[in-house]
Amino acid sequence: MISPAKLDKLPAEVVNLVQELQEEIISDICRRVSKANFLTPTAEWELYKANQLNLSYKEVNRRIARRLKVRERTVQELYTDTVKQALKDDADIYRIAAAMGKLPDDTGAKIDRYFRSASFSQLLSKGLQNSKGQMRNLCNSMAAEANRQLSDAMDLAHLKVISGAFSYNDAIYSAVRSLADKGIARVEYPSGRRDNADVCVRRAVLSSVNKSCCDIQLDLAKEIGSRYVEVSSHFGARPSHAEWQGQIYSLVRGDPKYPYFYDATGYGTGEGLGGWNCRHNFFPYFEGIDTPYHTPDFTKNENDEYYALTQKQRGYERAVRDSKRQLAALDGARQSAEDPQLRARLDSDFARRSVILKNREARLDAFIRDNDLQRDNSRVRVVGFGKSVSQKAGYAARKVGLPPAVLNSYKEVIPLTETERKDFAHNFMSGFKRMPEHHRKIVLQTINDIEIRHDGSTSGFDFIAKNLRFNFDAPESDVVHECGHVLYDSLKLYENPEFNKILKAGLNLDNGFNIEFKTIIDVYNKSHTLPLLKSSKFIIPYQGRLYFDMELYNGVFYDSKKYFIMDKLDPILLQEYFSVGYEYYFYNSKLLKKKDPLLFDYIERLVKNDY
Repeated sequence: MISPAKLDKLPAEVVNLVQELQEEIISDICRRVSKANFLTPTAEWELYKANQLNLSYKEVNRRIARRLKVRERTVQELYTDTVKQALKDDADIYRIAAAMGKLPDDTGAKIDRYFRSASFSQLLSKGLQNSKGQMRNLCNSMAAEANRQLSDAMDLAHLKVISGAFSYNDAIYSAVRSLADKGIARVEYPSGRRDNADVCVRRAVLSSVNKSCCDIQLDLAKEIGSRYVEVSSHFGARPSHAEWQGQIYSLVRGDPKYPYFYDATGYGTGEGLGGWNCRHNFFPYFEGIDTPYHTPDFTKNENDEYYALTQKQRGYERAVRDSKRQLAALDGARQSAEDPQLRARLDSDFARRSVILKNREARLDAFIRDNDLQRDNSRVRVVGFGKSVSQKAGYAARKVGLPPAVLNSYKEVIPLTETERKDFAHNFMSGFKRMPEHHRKIVLQTINDIEIRHDGSTSGFDFIAKNLRFNFDAPESDVVHECGHVLYDSLKLYENPEFNKILKAGLNLDNGFNIEFKTIIDVYNKSHTLPLLKSSKFIIPYQGRLYFDMELYNGVFYDSKKYFIMDKLDPILLQEYFSVGYEYYFYNSKLLKKKDPLLFDYIERLVKNDY
């Protein structure tokens, strides 16, 4: 039997080789696009493009040929070693069963003869050739797809330039951005599904090696005359496989005690045991014999919950690989860019995406740590993203000035100048560093995006999308304020009895009161008419802002709708109460302590991590 953990690690070396090839190809394509002369007349352009496509195709195939031998040798070694180890483990169980009288005395001799048999050799050779064939098909698909994407990118850029709608630099920049985002060497299946080559090769190696092991194990069981197998079990199996994992099955139809192996597990189908990306295996079963394999003890609900977590982890890992691929592409393009303005744009994009990578890596690390998951570095390794590009990305991220892991998807709604970007980074860091480290970690693990605007928008936190929003010149206090909203949401303070007691103190929310609609002026000199609750403990009127739909509450307007009388108010509507208090704790703690000592004490304990 092959353990699920061992199966999961099998493709790592082959995947690394494919990733290296993939990143070399996309870097080469981006270099060719960035150096192309899109201003040539159409006839000359066709000749130029044909020449570039020919050179590119030859280069891609040269790279493939160079690595194919290495790849096939690697596949052969891991395939042969894995199959032999699985059979050795099964043979040990058969020999124990023979020694205990559950199999004939000549079982050992039968096993030795099987390893020398034509049947074993044929199955072993068939599986190995199938694995190599899949590698060749994947490589051919990579070459064809790379050439197609190069052709499409060059044609689209040329069309943009000659149409006059785009500048030369804009066309090249757009083409490189598109290639960086989409990647090269995506493999399309007959079903229409498209996957990156590294994903396909992982699936192909794991599935083909495991299926070959299973086929040979069943052939050996038939030779020995063994009737029963026990299917392996692992935590986090996909729900459809969790239905049949860890159970005993009969290899003979009609057994009164155990279900038929093929029907129960779907063996021989893509969806079943030994199928697409399946890590289940099996081993001989004999009643009364303890095997070295033990089924983990967990419920179906626990398995499904763990499976959902691992799938989310796969998503984080894909995001990291995507970022590395994008950086490898941009690095290839900017090295070849001859125009200073184009080079500057590519450098800026490289820096921005470097920050994104650092954040995605931090988000992955935090998710693994917080959910006690297993790290698999092979799933985030992009060999083409070598030491050189990695160092460049680290330097670029630090140069931007934002802390590692601040941004998951850094968005500039309107492109900023370098000065504006640096000013925002400085303000962000100044505010962010005022907060204690454990609060900064909560914020980083919660937010998905930070939007940087250029339109005088007020700062904000989207509780649904988990996005922070700032104008490029937002003061550092805004950073702390909005992070206060993130903490309020993440810590679920609206459900905390102590916090709600502090909030309600002195407000008499269960009695009738007035809500005033008052116009306030923000830092950008814009006026906003907001519903405000009055209280002597509020530091500023904005702390009493209410977020509610008046049609959903019982109450009446008076004095030309300036005031609104309500019978009762849900404290959750006072969402600025904590964030304003949190802001003032760092910027005017004396005033906070004077106006609202209970809130001051509560925030101080949060800051000191006394909860």
